[in-house]
Amino acid sequence: MPLFGHRFTLYYFVLPSLFYFGITLIIYLMNWDYDLSLYFYDLQGSHWSLKKAFLTETVIHRYGKYFSIIVYVFIIILYILSLYQHSISSAPVKNRLLACKQGLLYLVVSTLIATLSISMLKHLTHIDCPWSMRGLGGTSEYFPWLNVLFSSHNEKGQCFPAGHASAAYAFFSLYFFSLCYVRKKALFVLMMVIFFGVLFGLSQQLRGAHFISHDITTAYLCWMINAVFYVFMLKEKTIRMDAWL
Repeated sequence: MPLFGHRFTLYYFVLPSLFYFGITLIIYLMNWDYDLSLYFYDLQGSHWSLKKAFLTETVIHRYGKYFSIIVYVFIIILYILSLYQHSISSAPVKNRLLACKQGLLYLVVSTLIATLSISMLKHLTHIDCPWSMRGLGGTSEYFPWLNVLFSSHNEKGQCFPAGHASAAYAFFSLYFFSLCYVRKKALFVLMMVIFFGVLFGLSQQLRGAHFISHDITTAYLCWMINAVFYVFMLKEKTIRMDAWL
């Protein structure tokens, strides 16, 4: 049974896609984006009082981004060490780095591509932040992002998908890495990535920086990018997924 078998495709591509497009359609039809942001806005006294709050702006937004960068730099260092493992005196460490070299390369490449893809889309889609919308503290007319995607109605808008959430969701790569090398820890790693993704995303929603669909889109794109790179970069290193899915 090939790695890219029926069950693998179902669990890692088809079901996530069905969930994403289904929940996106529900959010669009029920107008949950605007209504949820309006609820957060009213809850804060009809202004985004958490926009400049220490917890949301400094701790979660700024330090959260720094934490993500530190983790990524640490991965790069491990990959570089795996290239020069012969210079390491400890045999167990040397063997572990050698065994994980391809996986570390996957982490370096896939995590970066996921992050850059979200950043690039933010500059192409021209979608406003909630705090720029009329009724939410701004002056711009609200339109669901599905109606104005890639339009030129507002060339200054750079809020879709959610950039800060990608600082967590880009590390879906760690989950796929775990499937290869520490499968028993894979579910825990996945839960941790989702936890930080939700934390980063909710914090930005409370600041008025993003709608909920922005974060869901970021999570979906990061998942798909990491899954594709997983197939092409770790195919030879991975157990037969259909055997245990």
